[in-house]
Amino acid sequence: MDEPTFSKRRKLARNKKKSWRGIDISATEEFLEDQRFQLRTTGLVAEKTDDQLFIVERTVKDKSAESVATRRKAKTELKCYSNLANSSRIQCPRKEYPVASNFESKAVHREVCSARATRRKPAPQKADTTTQQTATAQDLWGEEKKETADVEEHFMQVTKRTRVQTPKHVRRKASARPAVEVPHPGSSINPAYDDHQDLLLKAYVVEQKKDKAERKIFNALDARFPCVSEAPTQASWLAEMSGGLFDSEHPSKEEEEGDITKPISINPPVNREKKKTPSERKKAKAAKLLGQHMQQQKKVKGRENKVFSIIKIRSELARETREMKKNAVLKAEKQENKKYAPKKLGKFKVDEPEMELKLSSELVPNLRSVKPEGNLLEDRYRSMQMRNLVEPRAKVNKKKTKKKKFEKKSFREITV
Repeated sequence: MDEPTFSKRRKLARNKKKSWRGIDISATEEFLEDQRFQLRTTGLVAEKTDDQLFIVERTVKDKSAESVATRRKAKTELKCYSNLANSSRIQCPRKEYPVASNFESKAVHREVCSARATRRKPAPQKADTTTQQTATAQDLWGEEKKETADVEEHFMQVTKRTRVQTPKHVRRKASARPAVEVPHPGSSINPAYDDHQDLLLKAYVVEQKKDKAERKIFNALDARFPCVSEAPTQASWLAEMSGGLFDSEHPSKEEEEGDITKPISINPPVNREKKKTPSERKKAKAAKLLGQHMQQQKKVKGRENKVFSIIKIRSELARETREMKKNAVLKAEKQENKKYAPKKLGKFKVDEPEMELKLSSELVPNLRSVKPEGNLLEDRYRSMQMRNLVEPRAKVNKKKTKKKKFEKKSFREITV
């Protein structure tokens, strides 16, 4: 696409974006591209010396001095191997191993293969002093921009392959509970007496917890509100509200008049004989000061006696340490049990399955009398819920709406 051309009369402000199209920056871009190419390859040519740019050949090669073996090798080389040779004059940033032309010997081929196989990370070559120096390039606005010339290190960082690591939670189990749990030995067909009693004790503890929860709900609701027969009536409410109003008899007129004539006083009367003398006041003041002094002495003595309570303090610290260790053990057990407990994956909780047991009177003597109990599919589904693999759900009971029946108007008009 051709660049837009503007007439000579058209004037554009340099601080507007439209004026950027009319600026010819091709020479600047060519200069910057050439400078970047030099930095990527061997360094800036302007900073190199004559010895680095030119080589003066002082000796003349004599073709007759070449050995016969070299000429034979050149003749035996295949043309296909010449494509593998480096034909560029630019130095390669990474180390290359020589290609054994025509596989002269099995030993050379083995060395080359082993070198390529064991190569992990090529050793970084020493960069030229000129490439390590920072180069400056002027942009359009005349500012100096510094660019690092460490090309080899950047090339290795970008091109090296890193091993993809799988996240840790991929191999982590959702629960430590086994897929198939070993049943209690007391739930077998012919259990031992101790195992059966142990299972009955565990079932008793579970039922006791359920009974306690039901009793707690009863005490919070039913026990606080009486039944209909014991509920208060209007007559009982009036009797309770008017209690103490009509028990005492009405006072007489004389008592009422006597009560009115009695003087009303807030403070008790003061007698002159009970007034303290100056000597009594001095004694009371001295007794008050003595009490304050004794109280201060008691506080000081209490602070001094705290030194002798080191044994008590040590015993309290030891008790606190024991409690801390006990709490740490309980916390560790709780965390361990948490691995086997089901998590809340939805708005419903997983109900613990009921313990499968038989009472002493329900035990049978032989296998023929055993009756099958439970459902294998339900048991496996419950196990998946307990292991946090399936979300627990509740059965949805949809209400069936009754269909309305009515007679159409066209049907009513029909008469037989």
